[in-house]
Amino acid sequence: MTVGPVVQHRLKNGLVILAQEDNRAPIVAFHTWYGVGSRHERPGKTGMAHLFEHLMFKETSTIEEGGFDRRMEAVGARTNAATWTDWTYYYEKLPAQHVELAFELEADRMENMVLGPDQLASEREVVMNERRLRVDNDPEGTMYERLYAEHFGASHPYGWPTIGWMEDIRAISLEDCIAFYRQHYAPNNATVVVVGDIPVEQTFRFAEKYYGHMEGQPSVEEDWPILSKACTERVELALPVSSERLLWGIRTPGLEAPELASWEVFNEILLNAESSRGHQDLIYSSELASGVSGWLGGFRHPGLLHLDVQCKPEARAEDAASILKGHVEAIGEKGLAAGELDRALAKLESDFQRQKLSAAGSAYGLGLYQCTLGDYTALERSLARLRDVSEENVREVALQFLAEGQSTQMLIKPAAAGGTPQ
Repeated sequence: MTVGPVVQHRLKNGLVILAQEDNRAPIVAFHTWYGVGSRHERPGKTGMAHLFEHLMFKETSTIEEGGFDRRMEAVGARTNAATWTDWTYYYEKLPAQHVELAFELEADRMENMVLGPDQLASEREVVMNERRLRVDNDPEGTMYERLYAEHFGASHPYGWPTIGWMEDIRAISLEDCIAFYRQHYAPNNATVVVVGDIPVEQTFRFAEKYYGHMEGQPSVEEDWPILSKACTERVELALPVSSERLLWGIRTPGLEAPELASWEVFNEILLNAESSRGHQDLIYSSELASGVSGWLGGFRHPGLLHLDVQCKPEARAEDAASILKGHVEAIGEKGLAAGELDRALAKLESDFQRQKLSAAGSAYGLGLYQCTLGDYTALERSLARLRDVSEENVREVALQFLAEGQSTQMLIKPAAAGGTPQ
């Protein structure tokens, strides 16, 4: 039982294929990553990338509506998709003997998707209902959407929600969809990742067979806005929640920045791990919180670290924020306690290696870095950068955290009975 090296091949039309033979189990993870997410939209046209995540499961000129799922389910495959700021990806996990079916169906919907009034109307309604459920009528969805809007601003590509604004979803036209599909769902904007019990040479033969005849599309250069140094620093929000909540977004470097590794370690020490300062203090010592978490997203451009504290009844979000700020100040002024850095590094490396134990985990990491940065080898470099993080690096992050205009602190409080969110 062996795991081979990752091998890259590029077709003449620009499609990138990453193949890794892993015969530890008779399965294959098949991922298709497109370099399009909500950041590639523009004001007034938000929600397009997420809408296409739905449309891509409709009919094609060769397969009837529902045929994709039925044929995949018939061979025991699991399928799904996701959209984020920088990418959209579709994935299958299926028995190795049926892997050619994934090539056939994914290539088909890259090239032959049917876009008409009926398809648009149907999936537009699905997306609008999803927005009502997950954002408009969900305090958590509302607060995260507001955080991004306040921190980045309405005109910044990270400032609007991936699901899109409701008025924009309503306004998407069929012409918009056709143009979006032609530009973004092209082989030269895609990466196919195949990890599992299939020889690399066979992967490349299937790729040539099913994708080789397609034509690439002209690429559009991105004009990325420069973030202003200042952002909204404090927001109070009344929502239908049972207790107060702290949501704190701190500006971080993009995925390719070497210093991002220091932010990962800082997050682990401050709040993310069970042994972290924030977890031990807020959950056990002060007993202010019932739950805490820290999340550092892999944004292509400077993004956010999220700190999230769910307060206990009668506890105040301001107090939780004060405690966290105190720990950040202590790290910046005094550094780390004995063993803190080593524990954080060990935990992060363990998480990194654990992801690679499955074909799906390996495919995700490879696809993310190739699609977002155009270089899958940056995945392994990210581990090397983690290992190089020093205590001084973590102290520098703490000082950046505290710099004026670099974070948005959102204090969510229960709305008065019968009141409306603010």
